[in-house]
Amino acid sequence: MKADTAVFHPGGNPLEDPAFGARRERVTGIDYAHASGRIRALETMLMDTARTLRLTEARDTVEFSRMLAEAGYPSAETNGRSLNAGYTRACTVAREVSVEKEYIDLFYLENDVINAKVFVKHKALGGEDPYEHLETRIAAPSSVPPERLFEAIRDDDPDGAHVPAWLWTAIRAAWSEYLSTGEGTRVDIRLNQAYAAEVVRVSGALGNPWFRELAAVRAGLEYLGMVLRTRRGGFPLPLLRDSLLPGG
Repeated sequence: MKADTAVFHPGGNPLEDPAFGARRERVTGIDYAHASGRIRALETMLMDTARTLRLTEARDTVEFSRMLAEAGYPSAETNGRSLNAGYTRACTVAREVSVEKEYIDLFYLENDVINAKVFVKHKALGGEDPYEHLETRIAAPSSVPPERLFEAIRDDDPDGAHVPAWLWTAIRAAWSEYLSTGEGTRVDIRLNQAYAAEVVRVSGALGNPWFRELAAVRAGLEYLGMVLRTRRGGFPLPLLRDSLLPGG
């Protein structure tokens, strides 16, 4: 992870990180008032039921784009990129005003995993196209700049990219398993399992029962999706057994 947000140390407790302790000591009433004001200002742009219904009734992409602009979404080349930019901005604000940034960081790391899947599979298919051809498939925001992660996987060289150690280990394992099986699904499985294990580790260190339960529910939903795919006949049972996530 980038140096200015490095609160995750392999095998360590993020709550014992000196930077984390110092950050908590700086929390004051003024900080809370500032955070509350930022969130209140953004609430006016929430996509409520009425706005969502209007979007579904848009006649074309031009009208859809206009509605997004009215809701405060940033302008972009496509409506999809506008939605992504809005989500990225919301995550940035959430991280700015959060006291325990580890919670937000876990969602950033989830996007790192999504991007790693894209780049590993791109490499598996020959990797001829440049990064720009993959931009529409990139998840944001992420803790590792996507273009740096792309280069690290392409060149098998994580130096300078600030890729978390657990993620790089999972990337190497996923690549090795793909080479031995030729199955792209194995890439998804190994990276999903690595992320789930990191969520379990960090949520346990944070000591928040509600968040641990949330992590378990998310893993359970992933299990449900696997079972439904298996019943539909598109997911072999042995692969299902290999796909189980920690923490579910």
